[in-house]
Amino acid sequence: MTPLPFSAHQTFKKIIPGLEEAIKATVENIPDKNRIIHPEETNKFHHVNALLKNYVTELTLEGYTWDEAVEHAHLLWSNIFWMINFEVNGKIFYLIDKDASLSFLKDRPNVNGKDLKLPSPSCAFAFIDRPTLALAERLLDKDADCEIKGRELKTFSAYLMEFPEFYPDKKEYTLLSVNLLFDSQEGEWPFLLSRSLYLKSSDHVENIIASCCPDLEEKDRDPIFIQDEMKQLIWCVFNAILYIKKNDFS
Repeated sequence: MTPLPFSAHQTFKKIIPGLEEAIKATVENIPDKNRIIHPEETNKFHHVNALLKNYVTELTLEGYTWDEAVEHAHLLWSNIFWMINFEVNGKIFYLIDKDASLSFLKDRPNVNGKDLKLPSPSCAFAFIDRPTLALAERLLDKDADCEIKGRELKTFSAYLMEFPEFYPDKKEYTLLSVNLLFDSQEGEWPFLLSRSLYLKSSDHVENIIASCCPDLEEKDRDPIFIQDEMKQLIWCVFNAILYIKKNDFS
C-alpha cells in the first residue's frame, strides 16, 4: 500500500525545528477554542514569538541580511497563523478522493454566498489526484516568485478561515481567507498563495471568486490571483465545501 503524502501542516512541522512544540503550547494556552483567532490576539503567543525571534537570529548567522531574515520570518508567521486557527478548531481535514476531485474540476453549480459557509470556522481540504495537481503546477509556472516552480507536486491543499463581520462598516460581508498550499515534499516549504474572498449571502459564486479587498484597487492586484488556473482551483475548493455539506460529513 502506498502511504498518503504529508499534509502541508505536517510538512512544515517536519521541516522547521521547534514548530510543532510551539504551536502545541500556543493552542493549549487558548482557553476558548472552536473560533477564529484574530491577528491582534497574536501578541500573547509567547512560544511562537520566541520561535520567530530565534529563526531571525539563525538566518542572520547564516549570512542573511536583517531585512531578508525578517521577511522570511514574516512568511513563516503567515503560515503559522493559519496552522493555529486550523488546530484551535479541531484540525478538521478532508482528503478529497480522485472521483470527487475530477468532478470538482468541471462542476459549476449555481450557488450564492450563503451556500459556502464552512463546516467549522477553520478547516482544510487536500487534493492528491494528478489532474488537480497538474492544474496547480500550471498556476505556479505563472508565478515569478515561486521557489518550487517546475517541481511535481504531491499535494495541493486549501486551509480556510471564516471571519464574520471582518469589516465593521460592511457587516453584511464575511471574509473567507483561502490559504492555498502547494507541496512538492522535496524538503522545501510548501508554497503559499493566500486569497481573501468577500462573501455576501446574496452574491453569486462567480462574483465572490472575482472579489478582492474593498480597499484594494483593481490595478494593484497581483496578476496571479486573476489567472484562469487560480479561478479553477478556487472552484475546486468551493465544490469541496458544497460536497461536504451535501453529504453531511461535518
